[in-house]
Amino acid sequence: MTSQRAMGDLARFVTVRDHYFQLSFMPFQSDVAEVTLPGAVCAGQRVLVGSHPDSTPVNGTRLVNQINAGQLNPNGLQSIMRSNIGNGSAYDATTGVTMTMAEFQALLSWYEANGTWPARTLKVTLFDAEETGLNGSRFYAANLIPRGPQGQYVLVANMDQNGIEYPAFHFGTDHYLNDLVNGGVGPWFTNINASPLAQNSIYTGQAWQNIQANMPAILAFRQALTDAVTQAFQVLGDRYDHQVPLENPLTIATFAPADPRARTMPAYSAADQQRFSPVQDDALGRTDQVPFLSLGIPGYGVLGAFDSNAVENPYPAFYTSRPAIFQYAGYDTTLDDIWHLNQFASGMPHGPKGVADPSQELLRALELPATWTDYLASGDAYAGAAAAPRGPVAYFETSPAAPSTTAVSFDGGFSADPAGGGLRYVWDFGDGTFGCRTGRGLPAGRVGGRAGRRRAGDGGVRHPGLLGAAGGAGWRPAGAPAVTAQRRVRRCQPRPGCQDSMTRWSAGVPT
Repeated sequence: MTSQRAMGDLARFVTVRDHYFQLSFMPFQSDVAEVTLPGAVCAGQRVLVGSHPDSTPVNGTRLVNQINAGQLNPNGLQSIMRSNIGNGSAYDATTGVTMTMAEFQALLSWYEANGTWPARTLKVTLFDAEETGLNGSRFYAANLIPRGPQGQYVLVANMDQNGIEYPAFHFGTDHYLNDLVNGGVGPWFTNINASPLAQNSIYTGQAWQNIQANMPAILAFRQALTDAVTQAFQVLGDRYDHQVPLENPLTIATFAPADPRARTMPAYSAADQQRFSPVQDDALGRTDQVPFLSLGIPGYGVLGAFDSNAVENPYPAFYTSRPAIFQYAGYDTTLDDIWHLNQFASGMPHGPKGVADPSQELLRALELPATWTDYLASGDAYAGAAAAPRGPVAYFETSPAAPSTTAVSFDGGFSADPAGGGLRYVWDFGDGTFGCRTGRGLPAGRVGGRAGRRRAGDGGVRHPGLLGAAGGAGWRPAGAPAVTAQRRVRRCQPRPGCQDSMTRWSAGVPT
């Protein structure tokens, strides 16, 4: 994520942070890992694109004991097969992780190619412990979002299990199992589960009150999301002549040999968008957008084949007692490997060039949601675009982000230096006290004691202060001392607002 070779020149301004937390039922710490590119104009607002690594749970002690006893296929564990034993699953949700990486890469490339920079701060996050109860995203929502007006999130996008979805057809054919004889079965469905417009069983009580309180922003977001999906359908439809290949070489209905003629199906139409990729209220939950949507933050989760869609039940519709389709796409099982993912999306274990080549339907099914996610994220209301800054971009975060005491650490190491001349840091504490530091290290300040309890009349934000990051000699705010090699920062309070190359923030220190 910080590799210039992979991500382009803007990657050198991306910083990495790990946020560790301890779950009571785990012997080791969990980690929410995150990269940040500070916004050039309104750094105090953030856009987050997230995903989570998933894995197939395995009883490790039992497995090891029986393998040590010479039972390579342990009794009672015959379901453990193929190559996926306790590692990240291909569909759920390695696809989501790779999508966030590709989306970030595409955004950085777009900014670089156009000589621009995100106007708002852009974050890409890897949530841990999703499978054990959305623990990583719950930790983030509860502990890493400031309580003041600065550092708030204008959009959260969650990439879950993807690839077995529109425009890919079931097993690469329109003769899906629920209508082998007649065919005509449509493509997989894409779940675009967004901030709800009506209360449901997932968002009740305080969560629904939070959503209602931010409903104007949510309504605007829902329209922007729909517009982004529409735009992606149009752009990709034009690129591919509004067709998608059917890669399964069998007709399946008759088990006939491969048909040598190229077989395609119409795709990317407005009617298909409404039928197979509608933006809908998140009435499903069960993944990492939920803690953020519950705070009233506009957002969504996107995922493909899921047990909630009875239309895709492989049993014929006329079966009166057909079983449920829980995990029918292989997620959360040891079936979830890359072969299985390609097979469900295209009917083939890999693409036409061999085992290292993905199937075309799988590529299309990942490309479409990634495209409209980037269209949305780059919109003016979200990450946006501004002229590439010529001077430093000042940005800091606090630890903890939502403090319960007056002891707060300030990390200004996110600040960017596009000019490449090195940064000088000046901390302005709002009371005539300053702290300064030079160099490329991580400048940090700490607030505690009486300094954290002062108030200021600044539009309801009680705790003023400022981090300035500047290049060039002689720069400092009025009254500040000359920048020295190091000066211990003893007292500080943040102040909101913007001035030239400085960004002023509220830390939300309690009174």
